[in-house]
Amino acid sequence: MIKKMLYYNSKMSKNSTITGFIVTIIIIGVILAIYFSTRTKKSDTGTVEEKVPNISISSVNLAKKTETYMLMTEYYDLPELSKKVDIDVTVTISDSYLIETLKIKRTNGTNISEKNLDISDGTKTVSFEALTDENMASGHTIEVIYTTYLNTTEVIGASGTITISEEQLSLATVEGSGSITLTVNTGLQSDVRITKNYVVITLGTTDIFAGKKVYFAPVTGTSKGFKIMDTGSDVIIGKTFYIFDAGNKKVIGTEPSETASIEYITYTGGSISLSAKNVDFQNKLFDVSIGEGVEVVAQCANFVRIKSRYGYYLKDMGDGELRSDKRSDIPGIGEWKFEGSFPDDVRIKAPNGQYLVDLGDAFVRLEWQNWKPGVNGWKILGNDFTNLNIKSPTNKYLCMKSDGTIFLHGSQLPEANAWKIECY
Repeated sequence: MIKKMLYYNSKMSKNSTITGFIVTIIIIGVILAIYFSTRTKKSDTGTVEEKVPNISISSVNLAKKTETYMLMTEYYDLPELSKKVDIDVTVTISDSYLIETLKIKRTNGTNISEKNLDISDGTKTVSFEALTDENMASGHTIEVIYTTYLNTTEVIGASGTITISEEQLSLATVEGSGSITLTVNTGLQSDVRITKNYVVITLGTTDIFAGKKVYFAPVTGTSKGFKIMDTGSDVIIGKTFYIFDAGNKKVIGTEPSETASIEYITYTGGSISLSAKNVDFQNKLFDVSIGEGVEVVAQCANFVRIKSRYGYYLKDMGDGELRSDKRSDIPGIGEWKFEGSFPDDVRIKAPNGQYLVDLGDAFVRLEWQNWKPGVNGWKILGNDFTNLNIKSPTNKYLCMKSDGTIFLHGSQLPEANAWKIECY
């Protein structure tokens, strides 16, 4: 009887030990399962990697409050125009419990800004303003950088870019006051609407640019220097100018100070030239005034259709030939796109990936390579998207006859006017 009891007690002890061991194994298994499910994952190579937080950049936008600039000539340099420009970045984060440190970084050449981010799940927006003397008209890289409790090495969790052009910072004011307004849409590459104050330059009662909507754009690296844009004059295009007082008039020269080599804009016999101060001095004395601000759309959010005055759309069927068609909902009509610096230096991209090209004759062709001569340098001229001229790199105008025939011409024929851009 005693032997039986000892055997029974021994058996019970062994069973308890086994049961306890099994329970311990189960508990350890649960702990490991939780750890590996939240902290690790297995890669295709079989190695175990740390689970990472989910970080994304949903938008990088250019933002600017309306700013009125007084005493115009002090505000032509790009760092000054950059002072009220902000870049807004929207970041979305999940699994933030993994993160130990979190920051966001903006890089523009040697200009670097960093800001700490709140470590929490959700969407948050961070604004970067211009640093002292920083020119914002350039490319900016945005990076979200973090470390985790298991990895103290900094990791880039998400990145985005935005390019701000000098065109977007242009300010057309000569004296008195003026303003520039940038209105923001969403997207990693911002679409910007620009309100420009146009400039009229007159000799006596004559507008020397024949009523064109001329505006001033600042020049990188100069003090008070600017370019006179949309003039159509080969003498003016691409050159940097400076304004000087001449009594109650203005003279416009090619150097920042009145040196022996400086030349001045001269209007004689209906044409514009550059010459020394003592040549036709009376034809260098201008009145400069500000016109009304006109909103220019920098680019559509997605794609465009390009429509002529006669109701035909440009059409690309993918075979290298440019056609026209009055139907707006068929292949090859939609998904045209503008690339480059709108509206003064654009590439016009067709739905199948080729570009409009101008080889200097009357024919409009399509070309695959965006670096080929005649692909870059198209201009979109006009104040709204319903009455435009489209000017080629060799200064010809895109024209369409009433039967849909497409051609280029060196002057603004009726067929060259009233192009329409339909955004969608």
